[in-house]
Amino acid sequence: MRPTLRILAIALAVGSWLLTAHAGDSQSPKRCDGKWWSLAEPDERSGFLNGAADCLAWVAHEKWVSRPIEWAVPRITDYYRTHAADDAVPVVEAWRKVLSEAPPETPPKGGEVHANPHGYYDGLYWCQGSDLERKGFLEGYLWCLRTRVQSPSETYSRSISYYVGKINDYIQKHPKSDEEAIATILSKFRDKPSVEKLTRGLQTKR
Repeated sequence: MRPTLRILAIALAVGSWLLTAHAGDSQSPKRCDGKWWSLAEPDERSGFLNGAADCLAWVAHEKWVSRPIEWAVPRITDYYRTHAADDAVPVVEAWRKVLSEAPPETPPKGGEVHANPHGYYDGLYWCQGSDLERKGFLEGYLWCLRTRVQSPSETYSRSISYYVGKINDYIQKHPKSDEEAIATILSKFRDKPSVEKLTRGLQTKR
């Protein structure tokens, strides 16, 4: 094989491998466990728990998240610090464990009540957070969607940074999005069904 053709073949092979690897990374859930937690910055940790809480409560319909995120962050850190053998335990499972071992909590009187789905996780919440909090929020929300929701109606195969940028752009262009749920904004950029899936769906309805 000529040198030029050999170089071209190698370049095409490497490019194909990179595309495949990138697609796999974006579609499979990150291992958000104790190892990940130990490397994450504080804002990313709290953002992750907020995003996971949003999905757990409003999409997965799990009812065990009962205390503020600010309460949970240091206790999850302590859990992993004192249980070194559990560094492969997912953050959400460690979170549930520390909640289960906490003394009963008396609900505060006159607490804030949210009638709208997703509570206060809206455009205003998004704008008030740091870049790391926003990244963490989507990491937590999408991790929950991919691992705690059976047959989710929406899928997201692109990188976290892609969705962060899309949400930022949307909020900037829509001043009234302060009260729009982050999940609702995110859904605008979900994977579109392929032609094959649409055709299969039409055939099934016949």
